[in-house]
Amino acid sequence: APGQYVARPVYAPALVAWIGGPNVSIGINIGGGPSVGWVPLSPREVYRHPATAFVADFVGRINALPGTLSGGRRVHFGGGSFDCPHDGEAGRQVTIYLRPEDVMAQPISPGDVNVFDARIDKIEFLGSYCLVEVSAEALSHQPLSVTLSLNFLTERQLEVGATLPLRLLPERMHIFG
Repeated sequence: APGQYVARPVYAPALVAWIGGPNVSIGINIGGGPSVGWVPLSPREVYRHPATAFVADFVGRINALPGTLSGGRRVHFGGGSFDCPHDGEAGRQVTIYLRPEDVMAQPISPGDVNVFDARIDKIEFLGSYCLVEVSAEALSHQPLSVTLSLNFLTERQLEVGATLPLRLLPERMHIFG
């Protein structure tokens, strides 16, 4: 007789393909043409380092903010100009993808870059964390989702209508376009 069934978690890595070269068509070409490669990626790698806008939007929640590269590792979106890790062509229209947990409410120190004041428009309770929708003049009042702990909101007595400083992490911005 078989023994007792024991459920075990199984790690199943994603296989992601990339195809390089101009004017690429769908298909696999052996012996020439564009390069095709396969690499196993952990779910965290796919989540943290999306290769395309589609992947960034498909895996988890994300803010998508239209903007313009300003040059000198700066990007302009909404009503503000922010540091970013990309030094692309100035004037190029892009979309900045930023996960809710990459918008920080603490720690914020004097002299930190990418800090702005935001107004809480909505709080969605998710247990020990809340998904908070904010708007800010620096973002032309475009909604931005932020993950904040319930303890943080409670300790600071933050409710809908309250304002708080937030910081965008440049190293976590994904810019496509």
